[in-house]
Amino acid sequence: MTEKRLKLGREGENAVGAYLKKKGYRIIEKNFRCKLGEIDIIADPEWGSGVY
Repeated sequence: MTEKRLKLGREGENAVGAYLKKKGYRIIEKNFRCKLGEIDIIADPEWGSGVY
């Protein structure tokens, strides 16, 4: 990927993380990787089950 695309991706993930925090979610992990791929943000709402 080009540096421009990587920067855009980081900015998007940061914007989503800020939005989720504002809505009461706790960010548990960012850019979680395993052999099957990557999850950009793992967040847990104050009221129950997680969002991936």
